[in-house]
Amino acid sequence: MASPAFPLSELQVVAPRAEERHQGVSRDIVLWLDAGASRPRDTEPIWASLLNGERTVVDAFCDTSRAYLVLRSTQVYGQHTAVLVPRYAEMLRRLLLGQSQKAISIDMGVTPSTVALSLSRCMARLGLTCRAQNLPLAVALVGQAAYQVIELGDARASAYESEFERYDIVSMARPDLSLPTVLSSAERAVTRQVVEGIPHTATAKIRGTSRRTIANQLSAIFRKLGVAGRFELMRSINAPAGPVERMLEA
Repeated sequence: MASPAFPLSELQVVAPRAEERHQGVSRDIVLWLDAGASRPRDTEPIWASLLNGERTVVDAFCDTSRAYLVLRSTQVYGQHTAVLVPRYAEMLRRLLLGQSQKAISIDMGVTPSTVALSLSRCMARLGLTCRAQNLPLAVALVGQAAYQVIELGDARASAYESEFERYDIVSMARPDLSLPTVLSSAERAVTRQVVEGIPHTATAKIRGTSRRTIANQLSAIFRKLGVAGRFELMRSINAPAGPVERMLEA
């Protein structure tokens, strides 16, 4: 059954100027709309709508305190993109729960290359061009919340609509606003970039260091926090009584 769209009567809606039609939503408008959207929302229907083809991702970005997701409704013209194949959706679910691609391949009885190809098709279907490991933070958080492994901080929603397009805008507090002091300042900076989904090569360029240095720092970060990868790290930061929270309380 199709998941419900956000009721327009409860959202901040603005019609774009003529010259802005078919050009998506500028990030300035996203930030402006989000500033007026203070009512918490259940994000599970958003994830369901991505999986069943009612919406696709057109933008996802972060600032220092929040992660933002802009979704284009495919219902404007009465057409949906294809529903995500259940096997692909299951692989994506397992990835978001913290399983490695190798573990997914073993559990599901397929080759690692099949998992990689399937996840690549997942990304294309969602409207993304990144690797699954670099899923944008807002998308990853919405997915993890839908699978009830985390709780989103201060989730908000708004909308942008005209006769041509409809966009739903969702934002949530970043999970990495506070990190344990067991991490060095450099490790905390790398952690924030990893949580955002920035690839290692780009992280190295931003920080003016080598990819090997970033890889070594990540190994140290995961060891100190007792996690095995990016999505497990995000779960640990958000989940009650996880290793990160215990360190913060110590």
